[in-house]
Parts: sequence; C-alpha cells; structure tokens
Amino acid sequence: LAPVEKGFMNSKITEDGRSKDEILSRIAQAKRAFQNKKHLLTTNSMDLEVRKRFLKIYIWSIALYGCETWTISAIEKRKLEAFEMWCYRKMLRIKWIDRITNEAVLIRIKEKKILWHTVKVRRAKMIGHLLRHESLTKTVIEGDVDGHIGRGRSRMEYMKQLMSDMGKNSYKKLKELSNDREAWRTAANQSKD
Repeated sequence: LAPVEKGFMNSKITEDGRSKDEILSRIAQAKRAFQNKKHLLTTNSMDLEVRKRFLKIYIWSIALYGCETWTISAIEKRKLEAFEMWCYRKMLRIKWIDRITNEAVLIRIKEKKILWHTVKVRRAKMIGHLLRHESLTKTVIEGDVDGHIGRGRSRMEYMKQLMSDMGKNSYKKLKELSNDREAWRTAANQSKD
C-alpha cells in the first residue's frame, strides 16, 4: 500500500505519517531560494553578519516551514545538518574539493550548528501550546490511530521524539512540564543534540 500525499500549503503529508518527502522538498526549495539570492549571500562587499541574518530569515524559513509537525529520522536529521553546512560553505565560497572540515567552516563563519536545535525549539513551542489547551488537535495527538503494526523495526513516533527532545520518559511527565511555561521554555532551549 503506497502512501498517499495530500498537499496543504505546499506541504506533503503522507498517510503513514512520514516526513521524508516533505523535508527533502523543503531543502530543495531552500537551495533554489539560496541560488536565486546567491549574489547577496556570497558577496564580500556585504558584512558576513548581515548575510548570516539574511540566511536565517529568508532561506531557513523556507527550509523549516512546517517543521513543527515533522517526525525526523536520523537520516533526515543528517540531511538538515548537511544543508546547513552547504549554506555556510556556499556563503564562504568554499568548494567541495578544498577539503575543509565542517569544524573549520564553523570557525570561519563564527557559528555553531543550530538548524537542528531550531527545529527542536520550534517543535517544543508548538506542542507546549497544544498540550496546555483543550482542543481537537490535542485529542488527536493523544489518541491512537486505527491500523496494524507494520513489519520490521518500529519508526520513531512524533510524541516519542518530543519526549526524547525534552528529556522526559513518559507522556504524563511531558504534559506536566508543559503546564509550567517557564520550565517548558527552559527545557526546550536546553535540549541537547
């Protein structure tokens, strides 16, 4: 049974809840946007700090649109991190044949890897808001989906991924944490990885 894709605001939602196609599509759209603004992002006549802000505001907002709902596997996480480094390398005009490590690129651009952290913080903000209020969305998040369990190793589920991000081992503890906004914000910003 092949997954059926449904479009909503240019997003790809599959019946089986996978986000792979959506993530790859967003990265491709963001790379296209980067190429369209390449003259601004790669010029040395503009301050690097301004170019980094432009990257985060314009390019990353395209890449991360709807990331709050993604269930991200380790492979997709690596693709997001590779996209972040691709942007930095292009901004610094570093060619792949130059054989410069990611750490050296991060030192040159005076940044840390923050794209994955941004995804986790945005996801935590959204789910914290949803868990604090009674709504249909909360009911759907807490409910079980009809169907059967597929063969093979089970995939990472959205709520399990959130519990892992926030450092909680049960849904009940996650829900209790969401009721204290300050503690939730602190936990969201301190999420590791």
